[in-house]
Amino acid sequence: MAQHISLDSMSHLSSFILELQENINSQYVSSFVAILNDATYAKLLSLQKELTDKKTEDSFNLFELISTQYRRENLHSDIIAFLLDPSANHNQGISFLDSFLNIPDLLKNSQEPFFNEGDKIEVKREWFRIDITILNHRSKQAILIENKINNAADMPKQLPRYHDILIGQGFSISSIVYIIAKTYKKPDTSEWTEEEKTVIQKLLHILPAYDLENPDLYNSWLHICNTRCKDTELSTLLNHYMRIIKKIGETTMNKEIMEQFLQKMREGDNYSNAYSFVDLLSDLLAYRRDKIVATFKQGSLPFERIGPWNNVAVIDRWYMNKNEFAIDIVIEKDGYSFQFFDRNYCDSTLAADADNPALSILIEIGVSNSFVENRGRYKKEFKFPCEENELYLFTQEFINKIQKQFGNANHKVDC
Repeated sequence: MAQHISLDSMSHLSSFILELQENINSQYVSSFVAILNDATYAKLLSLQKELTDKKTEDSFNLFELISTQYRRENLHSDIIAFLLDPSANHNQGISFLDSFLNIPDLLKNSQEPFFNEGDKIEVKREWFRIDITILNHRSKQAILIENKINNAADMPKQLPRYHDILIGQGFSISSIVYIIAKTYKKPDTSEWTEEEKTVIQKLLHILPAYDLENPDLYNSWLHICNTRCKDTELSTLLNHYMRIIKKIGETTMNKEIMEQFLQKMREGDNYSNAYSFVDLLSDLLAYRRDKIVATFKQGSLPFERIGPWNNVAVIDRWYMNKNEFAIDIVIEKDGYSFQFFDRNYCDSTLAADADNPALSILIEIGVSNSFVENRGRYKKEFKFPCEENELYLFTQEFINKIQKQFGNANHKVDC
């Protein structure tokens, strides 16, 4: 015999299911809040946001145009050596070299200035296979630069061998600069003796090409060179080169952030909790829309209809003579767009030649200065979540002004 479920039972079951869903969602939210409060996550999210905000636009770049080799270390070493060389034909003298030597901690263990006025400075490329060597022939000081922008692996005992070569040539070493793209890359010390590790570590300065947190090639040197540059053409060259360095750094940093994020997602239930939270976020646009509809459902006259449509809360059917005025509140990921317009005007092929009735309404209720016109619609933007309350207040005040000025009645005139 068939079992019949009463309406009361159905109501209790529905309430139970809704309550259960709310509890489950609450657990997901709590789990994800705990993830967000983790210091590692907070740092990753902060870096990712800053990286996104500062992302280099894909625009014309001289180095990408003339060569597909802009990621190769030789090109970068040639440019860096050129800029460092006081005798090069950039005609900036020691200005760029001086900026380089003032990178924080580059000469942290040097007991005296690397050069004084009148010293003979020489910048060498591939001297004893060292990428770049800066030599002071008077004081017999040297700076060794190893360029790993292309993330190449170290040769066996590479830095200790270079150190010993320069010592053998009669130079003392003021700094060993190790230029990298990946912020976590370090010299390979697997074959070094303990003494070599001690000696090299004391002189070593790891310099990222581009970094949002630490001194780097881009911000701590190239940018300063560009501000000091007195030559327009050279400044243009520096701008193009800086964009290449930033692009390489951004690509590398994004991979590093995602790799660290992947490792955190592998811990416990982090991945399933995060994915559940993504589902909640995807539903949030619709919830925000429906909340607006519910809030103004009973008090939107003279607008006769309010309802949802895609990602829009639609408040419409206010008729004034031959006009049909409407409000679209467009819900976006990071904001709201309040849009007031006349449907008949926006749909008209003669709209561009006629006065916009929506503007007349805005002027009459004294709020025209709050809006910006775009394709016949008058728009006012609100950020989410920080200006959500302002949106609700503005919408209520807007409808109140319409009611006060024009009443609640519609005055539709058929064409």
